[in-house]
Amino acid sequence: MSKFIVAAAIITALVSLSCEGPQGPPGSGLGSLSDPSILPEVIYSYPPASSVGPYPELYQYNCGWEWCIWYSQFQVRFNKFMDVSSVRRAVRLSSPSGDIHADTSYILSVGGDVFILNPVDSLGNRYDFRFRIGTPYTMSVDSTAKDINGNPLKPPFTATFIPEPYFRVMKVSPNDGAKDISPNTYITLNFNGRVRNAIISNLSIEPEAGGYWWFGYDSTYVSFSPFQSFRTSTQYTIRVDGSAEDVDGNRIAGPFLSRFTTIPFRISTTYPPEGARDVPLTSRVITYFTVPLDTSTIRPAFHLTPPTPGDLAGFYYGTMYIEFAPQRGLLASTTYTVRIDSTLRWLMGDPFGEAFEYSFTTARFSVAQTFPVDGQTGVPRFNYITVWTNAPLDPASVTPAVQITPPAPLSVSSCDGCSSFQILPYSGLSPNTEYTVTIGASLETQRGQPLGEPYSFSFTTRPD
Repeated sequence: MSKFIVAAAIITALVSLSCEGPQGPPGSGLGSLSDPSILPEVIYSYPPASSVGPYPELYQYNCGWEWCIWYSQFQVRFNKFMDVSSVRRAVRLSSPSGDIHADTSYILSVGGDVFILNPVDSLGNRYDFRFRIGTPYTMSVDSTAKDINGNPLKPPFTATFIPEPYFRVMKVSPNDGAKDISPNTYITLNFNGRVRNAIISNLSIEPEAGGYWWFGYDSTYVSFSPFQSFRTSTQYTIRVDGSAEDVDGNRIAGPFLSRFTTIPFRISTTYPPEGARDVPLTSRVITYFTVPLDTSTIRPAFHLTPPTPGDLAGFYYGTMYIEFAPQRGLLASTTYTVRIDSTLRWLMGDPFGEAFEYSFTTARFSVAQTFPVDGQTGVPRFNYITVWTNAPLDPASVTPAVQITPPAPLSVSSCDGCSSFQILPYSGLSPNTEYTVTIGASLETQRGQPLGEPYSFSFTTRPD
């Protein structure tokens, strides 16, 4: 068995064990499972013998970022711990049309008494196996299966069942009853049999939506793509009428109905959040919405108080947010209010509704971080000293505000609009010396607000 098959088998086993599947009868205890005087027999199977589906557990998926595993819940349970290799050779899946058999590479033992089978079709395809409508299928275990004591299974086990007794919709997306669905969604109906173009005449959406139906994988998926987005805050009904048929002429068991509701046009979240405090003065103000916006209505609908010089940024077709970038930062220790007027519209023209306001409060102007940090030792003598603040700085105020003790010749560099600056002792600092850097209260933001009180930090240079 290849490494790939082994790995895939392990993954499938883990998935099967970690997901809820059909529930069998309670066991009789560990002692009886290994008792050589007890002969092996099948005490449970899924699907059960002589039963009629559909069986939801036979259609299971587990998806990651880049893959999907389809796995079955065909199960056989014995009253004994079984010899695994003998069971794998003895288990069969069959049908009158010969369209199914068990993949012996994926017959998995769970605990030694439960076995999970994975079907493959006549072409050897394991993934997304499809049962024929109205067709009986058989799961069997012959007498070559033995328990761990060497006792053979007598009599052999056979269970016949009908997984798909009628033509039906197996799955619909969005799910029936789903709410807050994006207006940009598309609708998919997954049938249990292949369908023709003629089935489109049996499909309808209410309220009516302009768009087109198209066929997906192996003609069992039918999807609807709207020409324009669905409307917001609207319940849509998907119908398949009772005369729909598959390619073999099997008529659907009855009319199919499913509903979903699109999301309202509203604010989904904001940054800064409503009521936030100590917001950095470098922050942008962003309001996120549930649907794409009509960009022509953004500027007149957005208001920030107190008035702040800046730009509305990030405009593009289909944008779902309003982003305001202050040109010189926000004012310190200030409560701001954002107002979105009802004149704002979404891409399809519906108005926002009632105006919406939210507020946040900025932090005081302060030093946020330094390098070296206060109290650091072993600092290289020719290192840059860096000071970060929480606001865009007035570069003209930086150099006069910097002092170092004991005195050392310094070069201070800053840029227009930056919230940090660097100090370079261009002749180097003295070895094994404690220095204190003081940022004076005269340091100012670009909005002209001073630091208010000096900020100091100390560090010690290397001895060399």
